[in-house]
Amino acid sequence: MNKDFVLRLVFGLMALVWPLVLTWNGYLHNSMQNNRDEVHGLRLELAQKYVTTDKMDKFIVRVERLLERLEERLDSK
Repeated sequence: MNKDFVLRLVFGLMALVWPLVLTWNGYLHNSMQNNRDEVHGLRLELAQKYVTTDKMDKFIVRVERLLERLEERLDSK
């Protein structure tokens, strides 16, 4: 195959792929922000409902750990 043809093919494919990658990145960013907003709303709701702060603190720590693990998984991919 012609070297010029291969380069044009590679750059053509990159021109098709990069908008998809940027769109996917934006989607992931927005979904992470929405999840964080929901967690903050849940914290407020829990703070209003629970009398003891021990249960609430344990729950919040557990949710934060889950979110950190989710962020680590997304960052590693």
